[in-house]
Amino acid sequence: KQYAPKLLIGQAAAVGISTPSESTQWLPVIIRWLMKIDDKSVQFGIQYVGDKMTPVRVRTMGAGVKEETVHDALRLELRHSSRTLQTIIAPSGVFRKGHKIELIQGDQTSTVRCAQLLEALTATDRFSFHSQT
Repeated sequence: KQYAPKLLIGQAAAVGISTPSESTQWLPVIIRWLMKIDDKSVQFGIQYVGDKMTPVRVRTMGAGVKEETVHDALRLELRHSSRTLQTIIAPSGVFRKGHKIELIQGDQTSTVRCAQLLEALTATDRFSFHSQT
């Protein structure tokens, strides 16, 4: 029996691409459309949203936050020309424009400020952020 994950439009996923060195590079994508061909096959369209993805934990913080909660999230980097757009995909409700959140990666913690909501998906938000110095 083959394993077939439940795919949903707007869902974040990772696509593996073989590299010349025979390793696999995983790229973050968002599923944009689905079409069931028959009982055993589905076609889907994706949007590439980053060159690099890193699993992180995010902690909401600051005024107006009832309880500091830690959530699993993905930190993405998308490079274009000489610029890099840093984004986060986190559960809905983490993004609050201008508010600070803590990024936890392993034993390292940094504080960032939510900048722009790029997309509100079914259960997650994708947003840009600015590092705090």
